[in-house]
Amino acid sequence: MLKKSLPMMLLVFLVTLGANAEAGLGKIAWKVVRQVVVGVSVDIATDKVKESIDNNQEKRDEYLGKLGDLHQQISQAEEQNGYPDQLELQETKQVLQELESFVNEKGGSLQDIDDGLSKIRSDEGWFVILGSYPKARLNEAKKRKDKLQNYGYVGIYIADTDNYPNLRNGLYIVTLGPLQKRDAKRFKNELTRYVSDAYIKSGW
Repeated sequence: MLKKSLPMMLLVFLVTLGANAEAGLGKIAWKVVRQVVVGVSVDIATDKVKESIDNNQEKRDEYLGKLGDLHQQISQAEEQNGYPDQLELQETKQVLQELESFVNEKGGSLQDIDDGLSKIRSDEGWFVILGSYPKARLNEAKKRKDKLQNYGYVGIYIADTDNYPNLRNGLYIVTLGPLQKRDAKRFKNELTRYVSDAYIKSGW
């Protein structure tokens, strides 16, 4: 089944990251692109089930605009640092094409889209957890994020655990990811010099 939506604030994070990334963080930027595709897909599927898209051209145009933005982000990612590889690129483009057809009622189904998304989720769902905070303590999470970014880890951001079924709900986390497991372990080992209890966990 399709999972909950990712925060669309990741799109803002991606633009900033794409402009400032070094080679390693360029890869993280591409991972974030793919996870934002998952988030937009879930939003579209949810509204389709609720019939909020049917006969609503304004809503369709809104989603087509978001998908168009993602096409641009994919093109930028392709040009930076050698990411993505061709297989990941084609998988992601295929999902976007299916979503556009689905929104325009020209084909596609929820199952087709979910099958495509499963390829995106399969090996890139690991997060480096650098702090967990109740929702009422968002300011504390921001302070830790800012502090770690000042050390040069510009890809660190705040995520809502409600969007990830394998994480404890009701929290904000300061995190880096989603990543492949081996990359998450590597970054965790680097970041323990600043956060001694850093750990990794899969979001799905």
